[in-house]
Amino acid sequence: MTNKSITINSVQLTGNGAAVSCEHDLTLPQSWHHINYTQAKAKKWLKSQHDMTAMAFEHLIATDTRPKAFVDGDEVILSLRGMNLNHGASPEDMISIRVWIKGDCMVTSCNRNSRSISYLKEALKAGKGAKNISDLLLDLLDQLANFTGQFIDELEDLLDFEEDNISVNDYERFHPKMNKMRRQMAFVKRYLSPQREALDRLYRNKSGAFNESFYEQLYLQIDKFLFILENLDLVKERALSLQEQYLAFIGHQQNSRLYVLAIISAVFLPLTFLSGLMGMNVGGLPGTEATYAFWLVSGVCVVLTVLLLFWFKRKKWF
Repeated sequence: MTNKSITINSVQLTGNGAAVSCEHDLTLPQSWHHINYTQAKAKKWLKSQHDMTAMAFEHLIATDTRPKAFVDGDEVILSLRGMNLNHGASPEDMISIRVWIKGDCMVTSCNRNSRSISYLKEALKAGKGAKNISDLLLDLLDQLANFTGQFIDELEDLLDFEEDNISVNDYERFHPKMNKMRRQMAFVKRYLSPQREALDRLYRNKSGAFNESFYEQLYLQIDKFLFILENLDLVKERALSLQEQYLAFIGHQQNSRLYVLAIISAVFLPLTFLSGLMGMNVGGLPGTEATYAFWLVSGVCVVLTVLLLFWFKRKKWF
């Protein structure tokens, strides 16, 4: 079931890793409400919530967001981005997940199916999920980091394969693949860098909605995103280096072929001159009446070829 078929999904955490369905009421303790913000019913419900500020409302229904964090007392507003792992979608077309937390209540919104959100729901359904709203947010961040890390690992595996097969790659296949990879990395980094900064801001601006243990775990999540960014930069450098290496390999092959052609041309240059000289249709050309002249010229050509090859070999030209 995708987010497009769900307008409002509300659950209340039981405190033991599970959750039960509940009313769409923000006053319920330890409640999580996930909405599809493109649905009119969801917008109407959000607007009717008296505990929600105008800024939070506009944030939850914004069509395009950049990762950011805002903290005001026990109210927290977050914009996050996750990999788009839906069937037929491009992973770098990252899904925007908006988060609003006030006290012990959390509201999330997006317009597409998010693998991270689905994971949280399945974990709660199996009784292995978060015990409170703080843990739920940490689990969300952890899943966003895990799926992003998996995407980076796939890029590294692809680079390993291309590096091992660089000698058999063809230009028409190799360069479009590398350009696509670099474009994907650019799109992902466009959101991951501000996302790490947003989490760092959440860490520095303490909220009354979270305890000290939450911030200790949040620091680990920030470090995980920093590690992902470093890996992303490394993969980007490897992709650029691989393209340069491939171009150098192509250039070396072309130079080798041109070198062989140059050697052949050097061998045949005096032979061409000799055959052209002896083939002139003018009077007084020696050997025109001699029966042995053809074999003599052929012998001279063979000897000349052998001498040229011996000289090239001695000069280490091949």
